[in-house]
Amino acid sequence: MSSAEVKKSATEMQDVLSPNRDDDPNLKRNFARSSMLALCVSLMATWEALTSVMAAGLVSGGPVSLVYGMIVAVIGSTCSAMSLSELASVQPTAGGQYHFVAHLSPGSIRKGAGWLGGYISLLGWVAVTGSAPFLSGTLIQGLLVLNYSEQGYVFERWHGTLIYWAILIFSSVVCVFCNGVLPLIQKLSMALHVILFVTLITVMCVLSPTKNSAEFVFVSFQNNSGWESDGVAWCIGLLSSAYVLVGYDGATHLGEEMENAAMGIPFAMVGSVVANGIMGFGFLIALLFCMGDIDSALNTNTGFPIIQIFYTITGNKAAATVMVVSISFMAMLSTIALHTSASRMLWAFARDQALPWSRVVSRIDEKRNVPTVAILIITLLLMLLGLINIGSTTAFNAILSLAVVGLQTSYLMPICLVLWRRIAVPDTLAWGPWRLGKAGVVVNIVAILYLGFTCVFMLFPPYQPRVKCDETVPSCRRCLKTGLTCPGYLRPVKWSTKHEKLPVPSEGHSAGDDTAAGVNVDDDRQVFSPSSSLFSERAGTFSPMSLTSQITSSYVATTTGEGSPASNSSGDQGSSALGTSVASPPQTELFILSAPNSPPQSSQMTIIIPQNKDALLSLYVPTEESSVLLSHYFSLICRINSSFDSENNPFRNQISKLINDSPLMFYCVLSMSAAHLHQYDNNTTISFEYQARALSQLSTDLSTTCILPSQPTHQEHESTELSGPSQTTLVKDELLLGIILLGMTSAWNDASSPGYSHLIGSRVLFKSWMSMNGLNTANTASAMTDIQRFIVSSMVYWEALSSFVVDQRTEDLAYLDCLANQRWTGTITPSPWTGVATPIFIHLAKVGSLMRKKRALRNISLFRDSEAYRDALYFQLVEDARALEQVILGWRVPFVSLVEDTGDPRAPRNISGGSHAAIVWLPSSSCTEPFQKLWKTTLALPFPNILSDSSTLPVQGLALVAAGSVLGRVGSPEKAALDQEVMEWRAFVRERMVLLHSFVGLRPVKHAAIMIEEAWTRMDALVYSNSGFEFVGNMLSDSVHWMDIMIEKRLETILG
Repeated sequence: MSSAEVKKSATEMQDVLSPNRDDDPNLKRNFARSSMLALCVSLMATWEALTSVMAAGLVSGGPVSLVYGMIVAVIGSTCSAMSLSELASVQPTAGGQYHFVAHLSPGSIRKGAGWLGGYISLLGWVAVTGSAPFLSGTLIQGLLVLNYSEQGYVFERWHGTLIYWAILIFSSVVCVFCNGVLPLIQKLSMALHVILFVTLITVMCVLSPTKNSAEFVFVSFQNNSGWESDGVAWCIGLLSSAYVLVGYDGATHLGEEMENAAMGIPFAMVGSVVANGIMGFGFLIALLFCMGDIDSALNTNTGFPIIQIFYTITGNKAAATVMVVSISFMAMLSTIALHTSASRMLWAFARDQALPWSRVVSRIDEKRNVPTVAILIITLLLMLLGLINIGSTTAFNAILSLAVVGLQTSYLMPICLVLWRRIAVPDTLAWGPWRLGKAGVVVNIVAILYLGFTCVFMLFPPYQPRVKCDETVPSCRRCLKTGLTCPGYLRPVKWSTKHEKLPVPSEGHSAGDDTAAGVNVDDDRQVFSPSSSLFSERAGTFSPMSLTSQITSSYVATTTGEGSPASNSSGDQGSSALGTSVASPPQTELFILSAPNSPPQSSQMTIIIPQNKDALLSLYVPTEESSVLLSHYFSLICRINSSFDSENNPFRNQISKLINDSPLMFYCVLSMSAAHLHQYDNNTTISFEYQARALSQLSTDLSTTCILPSQPTHQEHESTELSGPSQTTLVKDELLLGIILLGMTSAWNDASSPGYSHLIGSRVLFKSWMSMNGLNTANTASAMTDIQRFIVSSMVYWEALSSFVVDQRTEDLAYLDCLANQRWTGTITPSPWTGVATPIFIHLAKVGSLMRKKRALRNISLFRDSEAYRDALYFQLVEDARALEQVILGWRVPFVSLVEDTGDPRAPRNISGGSHAAIVWLPSSSCTEPFQKLWKTTLALPFPNILSDSSTLPVQGLALVAAGSVLGRVGSPEKAALDQEVMEWRAFVRERMVLLHSFVGLRPVKHAAIMIEEAWTRMDALVYSNSGFEFVGNMLSDSVHWMDIMIEKRLETILG
């Protein structure tokens, strides 16, 4: 190319899209180099933005994607910023990238390429500006959920949109009226950005109760995104770090308001990327080391893992709120910088006549020397964009993600063009004072590779829905929608008894044998044998695997049908719809067995199935899905809801009767089955659909419930004369039982839900039901029908378990006192949950209530009066606990001869009627020496005698947590034998927890495992950090209590 051609080309580049400086008013040059750097740093807000996008990285690759993604993003963004800085040094105009594209493109496409780059850059900036106020607003909404969900606050998308609008209006006011002090605001923002960075890292590192390992942070890879390729998942997770390092071109769009912009813009762009990259990487590392469990962070109901992480670290809602508010405030300040840059980009584009009504949009407010119209248009566009969030947050986030792609594309276009000219026609390039020199080619290539990579993978959805189906995955609805053939649910369901039979135990079998009737125990226990690396042959050998890891390991094995405590190796598994996430035996295993000491009645007996089940399906929900759910209920749900299973199980005989005439009971049955089958399947809403049907039917039944005058008791007679006649509700058995079942199984749909709203409603109806049936005195309560006994034991059991997760007064449980003083008359029928110890569970409910009060008093630090007020409260609490202990100590288990046979050889009378099932629930709040002794003699010693395949396994959850969490080591060489004994007991608890999870297959069991494991970890750390100090009595278990861990880690759930 000749020198004349080079000169002509250079002249054309200066003419295309160049503003007429003589005709345009000049913006006031307020920004210096330092204030421009502050604006870019605050605008990017890298470590703050990480808190909003880390969830995608944790799902797609885990910590590995975030850590190494941040390293890649810092290198790629630095090269991109350096490449753009070289161009901005030549032409520091507000147009930025689209001016660069126009000047570098070949003459034939120059204008078109320039306009295209401008629109891409403008759309990207508009949407990116909306990301900061949206983060700030939704963080505030997440804090409302954290602090006020118990008071009734419900997360609504329009709430977040209103907060988002308020922040936008605030930002626009600052941009219009505070332009003169904008540099000072940005300097203060950067200072606060750095101070909060240091403060939050210090708080996390100091207060975090546990630290993750270096292996977890730098090596741990997890692919829960649904993408089959781990490589794709890792690349998508990497983009979480790429998102937080965009926007450095903001300095370019304010280049016309800066002194010595040719050098100041490169300094601000490159400096902001390096500074934010270092802080972002440091914050990410600290966060990953201190965050705790990934699942608990991702499953938070606040919507933001960072809120749950801060709450887990501090253990205090107020402290977590302050930490999150600081991030929300920084996002609000970042909105001002983003708003400023976006408005300058819009103003520059309108100045080049690229928009409708360009003359109006490009107008400068002479009084304030700002493009007021452009600022207001940006505000209006963002407010309209926020309306999308009201309809769908997913759609809103998708638009923001595409905007980031647009912004990255606007960076990629001029860098590709400058690399082309640098290689092909270097003489046509004019350079400014800031130049890369010989390193320019390498820097440009790295930037292009990085930007091209991110632009491609940012278009991939972060979660890939699974459409492949097989018989191990309950996916029939998705198969129907996608046209796939499902070999699971769509297989015809045949109600045959051919495979529903098992041999009756031989006459010589007894409850103490190693094998139960019809069960190959040796095969069952192989999952927990030494070869499985979970446990040694004796419980004394400690396994280094964590309890949750063991549960996961055994869970995979048990879902193959080889490891559940009652599985049978033979028989057709039929049309089982159980997936790998549902630990359940085949449907062939359910059977009715005679009592251990009675002779066999026949060689084979069948399970109870409703005779009119086809009529039920035709009457209610005639679909194959409901048929499978009904089958699942009678095959498995009846077993995991009861401490014994036979024809005497009320979940079989009583429910079978009630569903004939009660749609509510029918939908409750389907709701329980659907929740159990689909609890680990996040891609389906079947369980919630059936829960909604049951709640709808419940609402209908409640609306038709009759109100009748009631007869007051003697104690109420005097008040009745003054207030008029009382009323009672005519409560049907099926209505009350339906509410109880829906509430108790709420945790099956949401492990953190104790069903408290159902509990309050059921209390009101239960009182009316007792009055209506004359059961409100001890004498009449002892003569109940089978269905009444079933309802009473269910309500009492629910109260007992709920008391450990719900704060309440012990007076709230007084309505059950008449049931706690029953006299044994005649034979006693065991209940499915409480055995023969229903009164003990009433006392247990009060124990749980007192226990929560005790932990609250111990952990609280502020009292309205003085320390004396705290001492008075604690003294009253101890008095109440001692009085309750005396009642419990005076209770006696009935003789075995008075207890009816359960009909289940795995839950014979000497277990269901003996001290094991009754006293197993008492180790909840030990204050006095007699109670400590009772604890050791009636729980610790007899517990191992309960066979591992006992049907009582489903009701052992709370006992295992309460007893297992106090197994603290001594840590003294002189007491090594005692430490060894503790480790043996821990191994035993581990074994039982794994068995429980493999049998029940519910999330609350995993919560219990986390609590126990965390209690052991903290106790061991406390012992070895205080070597030389001997923890006597229950000092250690009182310092590290499972209930504190449950509350701190938000693991509240029904432990049974």
